Amino acid sequence: ALITLAVYSPTLFAPFNSNDDKLLVTYLINKEGFTWSEHFFPGGRGDYYRPLILLSYEFDKLAWGLEESFMHLENILLHLLNAVLLYLAACRLNKIFNLSLPWLPFAIAACFALHPVNTEAVNWITSRTDLMATTGVYAALYGLLVYYGTGRILPGVLSAFGLAFGALAKEPALFFLPGALVIIWWSHPKKERLTEYANLTGKILVSTAYAVVVAGYFLLRWLAFHSDRGVENTLKVLSTVEPSAAASEALLPMSAVYFKLLLKATGFYFKKIFWPFPLNFATISVAESYLYAGVFVLLLICWLLYRRTLLSGIALSSLFIASSALLVILNPMSWTPVAERYLYMASGLFLMPLLFGLVINREQLFKSTVAVLLVTGILAASAYGTYSRNIVWQDNVTLFQDAVEKSPNNKSAKNELALALIAAGRQEEGYALLDSIQGIKGQLSSLNQVAVFLRRKQYPEAKRYLLERLEAPGPNQGYILKTLIKTNQFLIEESAGDDELQHGYYMETINWLNRLKKLTNNPFYSYRLGQTYLV
Repeated sequence: ALITLAVYSPTLFAPFNSNDDKLLVTYLINKEGFTWSEHFFPGGRGDYYRPLILLSYEFDKLAWGLEESFMHLENILLHLLNAVLLYLAACRLNKIFNLSLPWLPFAIAACFALHPVNTEAVNWITSRTDLMATTGVYAALYGLLVYYGTGRILPGVLSAFGLAFGALAKEPALFFLPGALVIIWWSHPKKERLTEYANLTGKILVSTAYAVVVAGYFLLRWLAFHSDRGVENTLKVLSTVEPSAAASEALLPMSAVYFKLLLKATGFYFKKIFWPFPLNFATISVAESYLYAGVFVLLLICWLLYRRTLLSGIALSSLFIASSALLVILNPMSWTPVAERYLYMASGLFLMPLLFGLVINREQLFKSTVAVLLVTGILAASAYGTYSRNIVWQDNVTLFQDAVEKSPNNKSAKNELALALIAAGRQEEGYALLDSIQGIKGQLSSLNQVAVFLRRKQYPEAKRYLLERLEAPGPNQGYILKTLIKTNQFLIEESAGDDELQHGYYMETINWLNRLKKLTNNPFYSYRLGQTYLV
Protein backbone atom coordinates (compact mmCIF):
# COMPACT_ATOMS: atom_id res chain seq x y z
CA ALA A 1 0.00 0.00 0.00
CA LEU A 2 2.78 2.43 0.91
CA ILE A 3 4.67 1.71 -2.31
CA THR A 4 1.56 2.18 -4.47
CA LEU A 5 0.56 5.43 -2.76
CA ALA A 6 4.10 6.79 -3.02
CA VAL A 7 4.44 5.99 -6.73
CA TYR A 8 1.02 7.48 -7.56
CA SER A 9 1.42 10.54 -5.31
CA PRO A 10 2.04 12.88 -8.32
CA THR A 11 -1.46 12.04 -9.55
CA LEU A 12 -2.97 13.88 -6.57
CA PHE A 13 -1.72 17.14 -8.07
CA ALA A 14 -2.95 16.47 -11.62
CA PRO A 15 -5.74 18.63 -13.07
CA PHE A 16 -8.87 17.39 -14.76
CA ASN A 17 -7.97 16.01 -18.16
CA SER A 18 -9.36 18.15 -20.97
CA ASN A 19 -10.52 14.98 -22.74
CA ASP A 20 -13.82 13.99 -21.06
CA ASP A 21 -12.90 14.78 -17.43
CA LYS A 22 -13.84 18.46 -17.70
CA LEU A 23 -16.96 17.62 -19.66
CA LEU A 24 -18.06 15.15 -17.01
CA VAL A 25 -17.53 17.72 -14.24
CA THR A 26 -19.41 20.39 -16.23
CA TYR A 27 -22.33 18.01 -16.60
CA LEU A 28 -22.34 17.16 -12.88
CA ILE A 29 -22.11 20.81 -11.81
CA ASN A 30 -25.08 21.81 -13.98
CA LYS A 31 -27.12 18.76 -13.08
CA GLU A 32 -29.85 19.33 -10.51
CA GLY A 33 -31.37 16.78 -8.16
CA PHE A 34 -30.84 13.04 -7.86
CA THR A 35 -33.04 10.02 -8.50
CA TRP A 36 -32.14 6.34 -8.60
CA SER A 37 -34.20 5.83 -11.74
CA GLU A 38 -32.11 8.26 -13.78
CA HIS A 39 -29.09 6.02 -13.21
CA PHE A 40 -30.63 2.55 -13.43
CA PHE A 41 -33.52 3.29 -15.82
CA PRO A 42 -32.55 6.41 -17.81
CA GLY A 43 -34.72 5.64 -20.87
CA GLY A 44 -33.93 7.06 -24.31
CA ARG A 45 -31.27 5.54 -26.53
CA GLY A 46 -28.25 4.21 -24.65
CA ASP A 47 -24.72 3.28 -25.65
CA TYR A 48 -23.45 2.16 -22.25
CA TYR A 49 -25.14 0.83 -19.15
CA ARG A 50 -22.84 1.75 -16.26
CA PRO A 51 -24.99 2.95 -13.35
CA LEU A 52 -22.34 2.27 -10.68
CA ILE A 53 -19.75 4.55 -12.24
CA LEU A 54 -22.27 7.39 -12.50
CA LEU A 55 -23.21 6.84 -8.85
CA SER A 56 -19.53 7.12 -7.89
CA TYR A 57 -19.37 10.53 -9.58
CA GLU A 58 -22.53 11.57 -7.78
CA PHE A 59 -20.76 10.60 -4.55
CA ASP A 60 -17.82 12.82 -5.55
CA LYS A 61 -20.21 15.71 -5.99
CA LEU A 62 -21.87 15.13 -2.62
CA ALA A 63 -18.77 14.31 -0.57
CA TRP A 64 -16.16 16.78 -1.79
CA GLY A 65 -17.75 19.00 -4.39
CA LEU A 66 -15.94 17.43 -7.34
CA GLU A 67 -12.54 18.49 -6.00
CA GLU A 68 -10.04 17.09 -8.50
CA SER A 69 -7.46 15.93 -5.94
CA PHE A 70 -10.05 13.83 -4.09
CA MET A 71 -11.34 12.36 -7.34
CA HIS A 72 -7.81 11.35 -8.26
CA LEU A 73 -7.31 9.93 -4.76
CA GLU A 74 -10.44 7.83 -5.19
CA ASN A 75 -8.97 6.34 -8.38
CA ILE A 76 -5.69 5.58 -6.61
CA LEU A 77 -7.47 3.89 -3.70
CA LEU A 78 -9.53 1.77 -6.11
CA HIS A 79 -6.28 0.74 -7.82
CA LEU A 80 -4.81 -0.15 -4.43
CA LEU A 81 -7.94 -2.17 -3.55
CA ASN A 82 -7.58 -4.11 -6.79
CA ALA A 83 -3.95 -4.87 -5.98
CA VAL A 84 -4.98 -6.13 -2.53
CA LEU A 85 -7.68 -8.37 -4.05
CA LEU A 86 -5.10 -9.76 -6.45
CA TYR A 87 -2.74 -10.36 -3.51
CA LEU A 88 -5.45 -12.29 -1.62
CA ALA A 89 -6.24 -14.36 -4.71
CA ALA A 90 -2.52 -15.13 -5.17
CA CYS A 91 -2.32 -16.20 -1.50
CA ARG A 92 -5.12 -18.66 -2.23
CA LEU A 93 -3.17 -20.03 -5.18
CA ASN A 94 -0.05 -20.31 -3.03
CA LYS A 95 -2.03 -22.47 -0.62
CA ILE A 96 -3.64 -24.56 -3.38
CA PHE A 97 -0.25 -25.42 -4.91
CA ASN A 98 1.45 -25.84 -1.50
CA LEU A 99 4.25 -23.42 -2.40
CA SER A 100 6.59 -22.20 0.33
CA LEU A 101 7.20 -18.83 -1.33
CA PRO A 102 5.49 -16.16 0.80
CA TRP A 103 6.91 -13.36 -1.37
CA LEU A 104 5.20 -14.61 -4.54
CA PRO A 105 1.71 -13.11 -3.88
CA PHE A 106 3.40 -9.83 -2.96
CA ALA A 107 5.42 -9.88 -6.19
CA ILE A 108 2.29 -10.51 -8.30
CA ALA A 109 0.27 -7.76 -6.61
CA ALA A 110 3.21 -5.33 -6.78
CA CYS A 111 3.77 -6.07 -10.49
CA PHE A 112 0.14 -5.19 -11.13
CA ALA A 113 0.17 -2.12 -8.85
CA LEU A 114 3.35 -0.73 -10.40
CA HIS A 115 2.90 -1.81 -14.02
CA PRO A 116 3.37 1.30 -16.19
CA VAL A 117 0.63 0.23 -18.61
CA ASN A 118 -1.94 0.82 -15.85
CA THR A 119 -1.12 4.51 -15.38
CA GLU A 120 -3.69 5.66 -17.94
CA ALA A 121 -6.58 3.95 -16.16
CA VAL A 122 -5.55 5.38 -12.77
CA ASN A 123 -4.70 8.92 -13.85
CA TRP A 124 -7.71 9.51 -16.09
CA ILE A 125 -10.72 10.13 -13.85
CA THR A 126 -13.11 9.13 -16.63
CA SER A 127 -11.40 5.72 -16.75
CA ARG A 128 -12.69 4.88 -13.28
CA THR A 129 -14.99 2.50 -15.14
CA ASP A 130 -12.01 0.18 -15.67
CA LEU A 131 -11.00 0.38 -12.00
CA MET A 132 -14.46 -0.40 -10.62
CA ALA A 133 -15.10 -3.19 -13.13
CA THR A 134 -11.76 -4.73 -12.14
CA THR A 135 -12.75 -4.62 -8.46
CA GLY A 136 -15.77 -6.77 -9.23
CA VAL A 137 -13.85 -9.23 -11.43
CA TYR A 138 -10.98 -9.69 -8.96
CA ALA A 139 -13.47 -10.23 -6.13
CA ALA A 140 -15.18 -12.86 -8.31
CA LEU A 141 -11.83 -14.57 -8.93
CA TYR A 142 -11.08 -14.65 -5.20
CA GLY A 143 -14.45 -16.27 -4.46
CA LEU A 144 -13.89 -18.88 -7.17
CA LEU A 145 -10.45 -19.73 -5.78
CA VAL A 146 -11.91 -20.19 -2.28
CA TYR A 147 -14.47 -22.56 -3.83
CA TYR A 148 -11.75 -24.34 -5.79
CA GLY A 149 -9.46 -24.81 -2.81
CA THR A 150 -12.02 -25.80 -0.17
CA GLY A 151 -15.02 -27.15 -2.05
CA ARG A 152 -17.30 -24.71 -0.19
CA ILE A 153 -20.14 -23.75 -2.50
CA LEU A 154 -21.21 -20.45 -0.91
CA PRO A 155 -18.04 -18.48 -1.85
CA GLY A 156 -18.40 -19.73 -5.42
CA VAL A 157 -22.02 -18.58 -5.58
CA LEU A 158 -21.19 -15.21 -4.03
CA SER A 159 -18.37 -14.71 -6.54
CA ALA A 160 -21.03 -14.32 -9.23
CA PHE A 161 -22.15 -11.10 -7.54
CA GLY A 162 -18.62 -9.77 -7.93
CA LEU A 163 -19.09 -10.21 -11.66
CA ALA A 164 -22.43 -8.37 -11.41
CA PHE A 165 -20.72 -5.42 -9.71
CA GLY A 166 -18.05 -5.33 -12.40
CA ALA A 167 -20.56 -5.52 -15.27
CA LEU A 168 -22.59 -2.61 -13.85
CA ALA A 169 -19.41 -0.54 -13.90
CA LYS A 170 -18.20 -1.56 -17.38
CA GLU A 171 -19.38 -4.16 -19.88
CA PRO A 172 -16.01 -5.95 -20.52
CA ALA A 173 -16.31 -7.52 -17.05
CA LEU A 174 -18.76 -9.97 -18.66
CA PHE A 175 -15.86 -11.42 -20.65
CA PHE A 176 -14.63 -13.00 -17.40
CA LEU A 177 -17.42 -15.56 -17.73
CA PRO A 178 -15.74 -18.05 -20.15
CA GLY A 179 -12.64 -18.30 -17.96
CA ALA A 180 -14.82 -18.69 -14.87
CA LEU A 181 -16.62 -21.63 -16.49
CA VAL A 182 -13.26 -23.24 -17.28
CA ILE A 183 -12.33 -22.97 -13.59
CA ILE A 184 -15.71 -24.32 -12.44
CA TRP A 185 -16.14 -27.24 -14.85
CA TRP A 186 -12.88 -28.29 -16.43
CA SER A 187 -10.43 -27.91 -13.55
CA HIS A 188 -10.75 -30.16 -10.52
CA PRO A 189 -11.54 -28.61 -7.13
CA LYS A 190 -10.34 -30.47 -4.06
CA LYS A 191 -12.87 -33.07 -2.91
CA GLU A 192 -12.17 -32.95 0.80
CA ARG A 193 -14.90 -35.14 2.34
CA LEU A 194 -17.04 -34.48 -0.72
CA THR A 195 -18.65 -37.15 -2.88
CA GLU A 196 -18.58 -36.89 -6.66
CA TYR A 197 -22.32 -36.12 -6.51
CA ALA A 198 -21.77 -33.25 -4.07
CA ASN A 199 -18.95 -31.91 -6.27
CA LEU A 200 -21.24 -31.96 -9.33
CA THR A 201 -23.95 -30.21 -7.32
CA GLY A 202 -21.49 -27.45 -6.43
CA LYS A 203 -20.54 -26.94 -10.08
CA ILE A 204 -24.18 -26.70 -11.10
CA LEU A 205 -25.06 -24.25 -8.31
CA VAL A 206 -22.07 -21.97 -8.97
CA SER A 207 -22.67 -22.03 -12.74
CA THR A 208 -26.36 -21.27 -12.17
CA ALA A 209 -25.44 -18.26 -10.04
CA TYR A 210 -23.30 -16.91 -12.88
CA ALA A 211 -26.06 -17.58 -15.42
CA VAL A 212 -28.63 -15.75 -13.24
CA VAL A 213 -26.31 -12.77 -12.78
CA VAL A 214 -25.56 -12.43 -16.50
CA ALA A 215 -29.23 -12.85 -17.43
CA GLY A 216 -30.17 -10.31 -14.74
CA TYR A 217 -27.68 -7.81 -16.14
CA PHE A 218 -29.14 -8.01 -19.65
CA LEU A 219 -32.69 -7.82 -18.27
CA LEU A 220 -31.80 -4.64 -16.36
CA ARG A 221 -30.17 -3.23 -19.46
CA TRP A 222 -33.22 -4.05 -21.57
CA LEU A 223 -35.48 -2.29 -19.06
CA ALA A 224 -33.11 0.68 -18.76
CA PHE A 225 -33.32 1.97 -22.34
CA HIS A 226 -36.04 2.47 -24.89
CA SER A 227 -33.45 1.57 -27.51
CA ASP A 228 -30.09 -0.04 -26.66
CA ARG A 229 -27.67 1.32 -29.22
CA GLY A 230 -24.69 -0.35 -27.50
CA VAL A 231 -26.01 -3.88 -28.00
CA GLU A 232 -27.29 -3.05 -31.50
CA ASN A 233 -23.88 -1.77 -32.63
CA THR A 234 -22.05 -4.71 -31.06
CA LEU A 235 -24.28 -7.23 -32.84
CA LYS A 236 -23.81 -5.31 -36.08
CA VAL A 237 -20.03 -5.46 -35.67
CA LEU A 238 -20.13 -9.20 -35.04
CA SER A 239 -22.36 -9.89 -38.04
CA THR A 240 -21.15 -7.45 -40.70
CA VAL A 241 -18.05 -5.46 -41.57
CA GLU A 242 -18.21 -2.34 -43.70
CA PRO A 243 -16.15 -2.35 -46.91
CA SER A 244 -12.95 -0.30 -47.03
CA ALA A 245 -10.53 1.01 -49.63
CA ALA A 246 -7.71 -0.89 -47.96
CA ALA A 247 -9.49 -4.18 -48.62
CA SER A 248 -10.06 -3.53 -52.29
CA GLU A 249 -6.47 -2.38 -52.77
CA ALA A 250 -5.16 -5.52 -51.11
CA LEU A 251 -7.52 -7.69 -53.21
CA LEU A 252 -8.41 -9.64 -50.08
CA PRO A 253 -11.80 -10.68 -48.74
CA MET A 254 -13.14 -8.20 -46.22
CA SER A 255 -13.05 -10.75 -43.43
CA ALA A 256 -9.34 -11.41 -44.07
CA VAL A 257 -8.48 -7.71 -43.91
CA TYR A 258 -10.21 -7.22 -40.59
CA PHE A 259 -8.91 -10.50 -39.20
CA LYS A 260 -5.39 -9.26 -39.92
CA LEU A 261 -6.21 -5.97 -38.19
CA LEU A 262 -7.46 -7.81 -35.11
CA LEU A 263 -4.35 -10.00 -35.01
CA LYS A 264 -2.13 -6.91 -35.09
CA ALA A 265 -4.06 -5.32 -32.23
CA THR A 266 -3.90 -8.58 -30.25
CA GLY A 267 -0.15 -8.73 -30.69
CA PHE A 268 0.15 -5.07 -29.68
CA TYR A 269 -1.71 -5.66 -26.40
CA PHE A 270 0.26 -8.84 -25.68
CA LYS A 271 3.56 -7.00 -26.08
CA LYS A 272 2.37 -4.21 -23.78
CA ILE A 273 2.14 -6.66 -20.86
CA PHE A 274 5.84 -7.52 -21.12
CA TRP A 275 7.17 -4.19 -22.43
CA PRO A 276 4.69 -1.30 -22.10
CA PHE A 277 6.90 1.41 -23.60
CA PRO A 278 6.39 3.80 -25.28
CA LEU A 279 3.36 4.80 -23.24
CA ASN A 280 0.96 6.81 -25.36
CA PHE A 281 -2.46 8.28 -24.56
CA ALA A 282 -3.34 8.65 -28.26
CA THR A 283 -2.31 5.50 -30.14
CA ILE A 284 -4.10 5.23 -33.49
CA SER A 285 -1.93 2.82 -35.51
CA VAL A 286 -0.22 -0.52 -34.90
CA ALA A 287 2.89 -1.77 -36.72
CA GLU A 288 2.68 -4.76 -39.07
CA SER A 289 5.23 -6.69 -36.99
CA TYR A 290 2.63 -7.20 -34.23
CA LEU A 291 0.82 -9.60 -36.57
CA TYR A 292 3.18 -12.43 -35.57
CA ALA A 293 2.59 -11.83 -31.86
CA GLY A 294 -1.14 -11.97 -32.56
CA VAL A 295 -0.76 -15.37 -34.22
CA PHE A 296 1.18 -16.55 -31.17
CA VAL A 297 -1.65 -15.43 -28.86
CA LEU A 298 -4.16 -17.44 -30.93
CA LEU A 299 -1.97 -20.55 -30.57
CA LEU A 300 -1.63 -19.81 -26.84
CA ILE A 301 -5.42 -19.73 -26.44
CA CYS A 302 -5.71 -23.10 -28.19
CA TRP A 303 -3.03 -24.55 -25.89
CA LEU A 304 -4.73 -23.17 -22.77
CA LEU A 305 -8.07 -24.65 -23.84
CA TYR A 306 -6.35 -28.00 -24.36
CA ARG A 307 -4.68 -27.86 -20.92
CA ARG A 308 -7.90 -27.09 -19.00
CA THR A 309 -6.19 -26.40 -15.68
CA LEU A 310 -6.79 -23.83 -12.97
CA LEU A 311 -3.98 -21.60 -14.23
CA SER A 312 -5.14 -21.93 -17.83
CA GLY A 313 -8.65 -20.90 -16.76
CA ILE A 314 -7.28 -17.71 -15.14
CA ALA A 315 -5.10 -17.00 -18.18
CA LEU A 316 -8.08 -17.49 -20.50
CA SER A 317 -10.08 -15.04 -18.36
CA SER A 318 -7.37 -12.47 -18.99
CA LEU A 319 -7.25 -13.07 -22.74
CA PHE A 320 -11.04 -13.06 -23.12
CA ILE A 321 -11.33 -9.78 -21.21
CA ALA A 322 -8.58 -8.22 -23.33
CA SER A 323 -10.42 -9.40 -26.46
CA SER A 324 -13.31 -7.06 -25.62
CA ALA A 325 -11.04 -4.18 -26.65
CA LEU A 326 -11.03 -5.54 -30.21
CA LEU A 327 -14.68 -4.47 -30.62
CA VAL A 328 -13.52 -0.85 -30.43
CA ILE A 329 -11.33 -1.41 -33.49
CA LEU A 330 -14.20 -2.67 -35.63
CA ASN A 331 -16.75 -0.19 -34.29
CA PRO A 332 -14.97 2.97 -33.08
CA MET A 333 -16.51 3.95 -29.74
CA SER A 334 -13.51 5.84 -28.40
CA TRP A 335 -11.16 8.56 -29.57
CA THR A 336 -8.40 5.95 -30.11
CA PRO A 337 -8.89 2.47 -31.58
CA VAL A 338 -6.35 0.93 -29.18
CA ALA A 339 -5.69 2.14 -25.64
CA GLU A 340 -3.57 1.13 -22.68
CA ARG A 341 -6.49 1.41 -20.25
CA TYR A 342 -8.18 -1.57 -21.94
CA LEU A 343 -5.42 -3.78 -20.52
CA TYR A 344 -6.01 -2.76 -16.91
CA MET A 345 -8.42 -5.53 -15.94
CA ALA A 346 -6.60 -8.19 -17.96
CA SER A 347 -3.06 -7.37 -16.79
CA GLY A 348 -3.36 -8.72 -13.24
CA LEU A 349 -5.21 -11.83 -14.39
CA PHE A 350 -2.40 -12.57 -16.84
CA LEU A 351 0.49 -11.87 -14.45
CA MET A 352 -0.86 -14.36 -11.89
CA PRO A 353 -0.82 -17.57 -13.99
CA LEU A 354 2.36 -16.42 -15.75
CA LEU A 355 4.38 -16.11 -12.53
CA PHE A 356 2.81 -19.14 -10.88
CA GLY A 357 3.47 -21.22 -13.97
CA LEU A 358 7.12 -20.22 -13.94
CA VAL A 359 7.52 -20.88 -10.23
CA ILE A 360 5.75 -24.26 -10.17
CA ASN A 361 8.08 -25.59 -12.87
CA ARG A 362 11.22 -24.06 -11.33
CA GLU A 363 10.46 -23.80 -7.62
CA GLN A 364 14.03 -24.37 -6.42
CA LEU A 365 15.32 -21.69 -8.76
CA PHE A 366 12.84 -19.15 -7.43
CA LYS A 367 13.87 -19.90 -3.85
CA SER A 368 17.35 -18.53 -4.60
CA THR A 369 18.60 -15.05 -3.78
CA VAL A 370 19.15 -14.38 -7.49
CA ALA A 371 15.43 -14.77 -8.17
CA VAL A 372 14.52 -12.39 -5.37
CA LEU A 373 17.02 -9.81 -6.65
CA LEU A 374 15.66 -10.19 -10.20
CA VAL A 375 12.07 -9.64 -9.05
CA THR A 376 13.15 -6.67 -6.96
CA GLY A 377 14.90 -5.16 -9.98
CA ILE A 378 11.82 -5.59 -12.16
CA LEU A 379 9.61 -3.96 -9.53
CA ALA A 380 12.04 -1.07 -9.09
CA ALA A 381 12.14 -0.45 -12.86
CA SER A 382 8.32 -0.63 -13.02
CA ALA A 383 8.00 1.83 -10.14
CA TYR A 384 10.34 4.28 -11.88
CA GLY A 385 8.47 3.98 -15.20
CA THR A 386 5.09 4.46 -13.52
CA TYR A 387 6.24 7.41 -11.38
CA SER A 388 7.74 9.13 -14.45
CA ARG A 389 4.53 8.63 -16.40
CA ASN A 390 2.48 10.02 -13.51
CA ILE A 391 4.58 13.19 -13.71
CA VAL A 392 3.65 13.52 -17.40
CA TRP A 393 -0.04 13.26 -16.49
CA GLN A 394 0.31 16.17 -14.06
CA ASP A 395 -0.07 18.72 -16.85
CA ASN A 396 -2.44 18.60 -19.84
CA VAL A 397 -0.01 20.47 -22.08
CA THR A 398 2.82 18.04 -21.27
CA LEU A 399 0.56 15.00 -21.70
CA PHE A 400 -0.82 16.00 -25.09
CA GLN A 401 2.53 17.25 -26.35
CA ASP A 402 3.79 13.76 -25.58
CA ALA A 403 0.78 12.23 -27.37
CA VAL A 404 1.20 14.41 -30.48
CA GLU A 405 4.92 13.65 -30.59
CA LYS A 406 4.23 9.89 -30.54
CA SER A 407 1.12 10.04 -32.77
CA PRO A 408 1.65 13.04 -35.08
CA ASN A 409 -1.29 12.03 -37.30
CA ASN A 410 -3.80 11.94 -34.48
CA LYS A 411 -6.02 15.00 -35.07
CA SER A 412 -7.92 14.48 -31.83
CA ALA A 413 -4.68 14.64 -29.84
CA LYS A 414 -3.73 17.87 -31.61
CA ASN A 415 -7.16 19.25 -30.79
CA GLU A 416 -6.71 18.41 -27.10
CA LEU A 417 -3.23 19.97 -27.13
CA ALA A 418 -4.70 23.15 -28.61
CA LEU A 419 -7.33 23.27 -25.84
CA ALA A 420 -4.65 22.69 -23.20
CA LEU A 421 -2.49 25.50 -24.64
CA ILE A 422 -5.45 27.91 -24.61
CA ALA A 423 -6.32 26.94 -21.03
CA ALA A 424 -2.68 27.54 -20.04
CA GLY A 425 -2.80 31.11 -21.40
CA ARG A 426 -0.97 30.32 -24.65
CA GLN A 427 -3.91 31.38 -26.83
CA GLU A 428 -2.07 32.23 -30.03
CA GLU A 429 -0.32 28.83 -30.10
CA GLY A 430 -3.58 27.06 -29.34
CA TYR A 431 -5.66 28.84 -31.98
CA ALA A 432 -2.91 28.44 -34.57
CA LEU A 433 -2.89 24.70 -33.91
CA LEU A 434 -6.70 24.51 -34.10
CA ASP A 435 -6.62 26.37 -37.40
CA SER A 436 -4.19 23.80 -38.81
CA ILE A 437 -6.44 20.82 -38.02
CA GLN A 438 -8.98 19.70 -40.60
CA GLY A 439 -12.35 18.74 -39.10
CA ILE A 440 -12.68 15.28 -37.61
CA LYS A 441 -15.94 13.88 -38.91
CA GLY A 442 -18.33 12.66 -36.24
CA GLN A 443 -16.35 13.87 -33.24
CA LEU A 444 -17.20 16.83 -31.04
CA SER A 445 -13.60 18.02 -31.35
CA SER A 446 -14.20 18.74 -35.05
CA LEU A 447 -16.42 21.63 -33.98
CA ASN A 448 -13.63 23.48 -32.23
CA GLN A 449 -12.73 25.02 -35.59
CA VAL A 450 -15.79 27.20 -34.90
CA ALA A 451 -13.88 28.79 -32.02
CA VAL A 452 -11.27 30.03 -34.50
CA PHE A 453 -13.97 31.62 -36.69
CA LEU A 454 -15.66 33.26 -33.72
CA ARG A 455 -12.38 34.59 -32.34
CA ARG A 456 -11.73 36.22 -35.72
CA LYS A 457 -15.36 37.48 -35.85
CA GLN A 458 -15.98 35.42 -38.99
CA TYR A 459 -19.57 34.73 -37.99
CA PRO A 460 -20.97 33.74 -41.42
CA GLU A 461 -18.13 31.21 -41.83
CA ALA A 462 -18.83 29.79 -38.37
CA LYS A 463 -22.53 29.49 -39.17
CA ARG A 464 -21.91 27.79 -42.52
CA TYR A 465 -19.48 25.34 -40.87
CA LEU A 466 -22.06 24.45 -38.20
CA LEU A 467 -24.95 24.08 -40.65
CA GLU A 468 -22.90 21.60 -42.71
CA ARG A 469 -22.40 19.46 -39.60
CA LEU A 470 -26.03 19.80 -38.56
CA GLU A 471 -26.98 17.75 -41.65
CA ALA A 472 -25.41 14.65 -39.98
CA PRO A 473 -24.79 15.72 -36.38
CA GLY A 474 -24.59 12.30 -34.70
CA PRO A 475 -24.45 12.71 -30.91
CA ASN A 476 -23.26 16.34 -31.20
CA GLN A 477 -26.59 17.86 -32.22
CA GLY A 478 -27.11 19.65 -28.90
CA TYR A 479 -23.71 21.30 -29.01
CA ILE A 480 -24.17 22.36 -32.65
CA LEU A 481 -27.57 23.93 -31.91
CA LYS A 482 -26.25 25.80 -28.87
CA THR A 483 -23.35 27.19 -30.86
CA LEU A 484 -25.59 28.15 -33.79
CA ILE A 485 -27.80 30.11 -31.39
CA LYS A 486 -24.76 31.89 -29.99
CA THR A 487 -23.44 32.63 -33.48
CA ASN A 488 -26.79 34.10 -34.52
CA GLN A 489 -26.67 36.39 -31.49
CA PHE A 490 -23.47 37.90 -32.86
CA LEU A 491 -25.01 38.20 -36.33
CA ILE A 492 -28.08 39.95 -34.87
CA GLU A 493 -25.81 42.49 -33.19
CA GLU A 494 -23.88 43.03 -36.42
CA SER A 495 -27.06 43.52 -38.46
CA ALA A 496 -28.46 46.30 -36.26
CA GLY A 497 -30.59 48.58 -38.45
CA ASP A 498 -31.49 45.88 -41.00
CA ASP A 499 -34.87 44.76 -39.67
CA GLU A 500 -35.50 42.17 -42.40
CA LEU A 501 -32.14 40.46 -41.86
CA GLN A 502 -32.54 40.53 -38.08
CA HIS A 503 -36.04 39.01 -38.39
CA GLY A 504 -34.57 36.11 -40.41
CA TYR A 505 -31.92 35.48 -37.74
CA TYR A 506 -34.58 35.59 -34.99
CA MET A 507 -36.76 33.02 -36.78
CA GLU A 508 -33.77 30.69 -37.23
CA THR A 509 -32.91 31.06 -33.57
CA ILE A 510 -36.46 30.20 -32.45
CA ASN A 511 -36.41 27.09 -34.64
CA TRP A 512 -33.08 25.94 -33.16
CA LEU A 513 -34.28 26.66 -29.62
CA ASN A 514 -37.33 24.44 -30.16
CA ARG A 515 -35.12 21.62 -31.49
CA LEU A 516 -32.81 22.06 -28.51
CA LYS A 517 -35.72 21.89 -26.08
CA LYS A 518 -36.76 18.50 -27.51
CA LEU A 519 -33.24 17.16 -27.11
CA THR A 520 -32.99 18.12 -23.45
CA ASN A 521 -35.72 15.60 -22.64
CA ASN A 522 -33.33 12.83 -23.72
CA PRO A 523 -30.70 12.00 -21.04
CA PHE A 524 -28.11 11.12 -23.68
CA TYR A 525 -28.35 14.53 -25.33
CA SER A 526 -28.61 16.28 -21.95
CA TYR A 527 -25.16 14.89 -21.21
CA ARG A 528 -23.86 16.16 -24.54
CA LEU A 529 -25.24 19.63 -23.82
CA GLY A 530 -22.78 19.88 -20.96
CA GLN A 531 -19.86 19.11 -23.26
CA THR A 532 -18.89 22.68 -24.19
CA TYR A 533 -15.28 23.20 -25.22
CA LEU A 534 -14.45 26.78 -26.12
CA VAL A 535 -17.47 28.63 -27.34
